[in-house]
Amino acid sequence: MKSPLVREAIIRLAVSEKYDSDPRVREIIRTLYHGCCAYCECKPEAGSSFEIEHFYIKKKGVYPEEYAKDIRNLHYSCKACNTKKSTNKADLFLSPNYRVDANGKWYDTPSSDIENSISYKDYLLVALNTDSGRGASTIAKLQLNDRPYLVESRIRSYSQVYKLLQATSEILGTYTRTQEDAPAKKKARIILFGLIKSYMSDDAEFSTMIIQNFGVQIEQLLKVWKKIK
Repeated sequence: MKSPLVREAIIRLAVSEKYDSDPRVREIIRTLYHGCCAYCECKPEAGSSFEIEHFYIKKKGVYPEEYAKDIRNLHYSCKACNTKKSTNKADLFLSPNYRVDANGKWYDTPSSDIENSISYKDYLLVALNTDSGRGASTIAKLQLNDRPYLVESRIRSYSQVYKLLQATSEILGTYTRTQEDAPAKKKARIILFGLIKSYMSDDAEFSTMIIQNFGVQIEQLLKVWKKIK
């Protein structure tokens, strides 16, 4: 909420007729989410336009009307996630950032709440043992493991990083300082690590999946690389 972009969005929303009538607000929300859907982490604009999703739905009498233009309630979303979430109440879903407590006060959702409720096992999401049940409900209602194109996209990213790590491990394993082709291998290592890191960046699709599956291995390889450098 201290971000200059968020403060700008709040000012603009205050004078906007609707939550999505100001193109600048839409772009700010897209920027805050690094162009990735808040729920499935895909890049929605790659195939179509993105949407602004309300965590607490815009249904008269269900939640306060002011939630409709509250930046804490607005999320960058692909059309599929927004449609499938539809008019389901917020209690069924994990919040990407803010929730409202029993007293109607907004609070920032701790990342641990999400990490203790939902996680990747390879390229599929699994619900963990928690009391809320929101992890299982989020996966089921948004069909995060049942949308073919979404799962195929995750498989492609997963497979690509797996292959990059294999190639990097092979190059590091054959390294010697006396080899004539050392400069070429050094360049290859730089390129490979650059590619791997790009899959872990904030603006990369499914970066959470890559970090949870390969984070430890990548960290180990980086330690080896630093010794070589």
